Amino acid sequence: MEQRQNTFYSYLGNIMNWKERIVGLIFCLTLLGILMWAMLATQSWAGVTGTAAPQSGANVKHPGEIVAKQKNCLACHNVNVKMVGPAFKDVAKKYTEADKEYLVGKVMQGSMGVWGQIPMPPNNVTAEEAGKAIDWILSLK
Repeated sequence: MEQRQNTFYSYLGNIMNWKERIVGLIFCLTLLGILMWAMLATQSWAGVTGTAAPQSGANVKHPGEIVAKQKNCLACHNVNVKMVGPAFKDVAKKYTEADKEYLVGKVMQGSMGVWGQIPMPPNNVTAEEAGKAIDWILSLK
């Protein structure tokens, strides 16, 4: 009579029957699905991104808000609260549409001393992207 090798896998085979294996597999797949859903639901690109018709009542994001998120402006700025840089609503109170070119230049080339001693470094944005972001910021009044 041949003696069976006592390995980890044969031990599992002795403990778990096929029904327990199926239940375990279903549990793992369900958990994986929930984790994937959570990852996709929290992405900044998830949801409506400005493609709905204006006045439609849909949650439409301003193109400038999308640029600000993509270019990491929100790492130093917040809409309502001063962080490293000024709050976007404070910028909107201080400047008007007539200052748009000035602000685009500040975003692209950087700035220091206007809102304190912490400098804003030059940002890797095009003039068009900076203009969209400034339009959004100025709309926050």
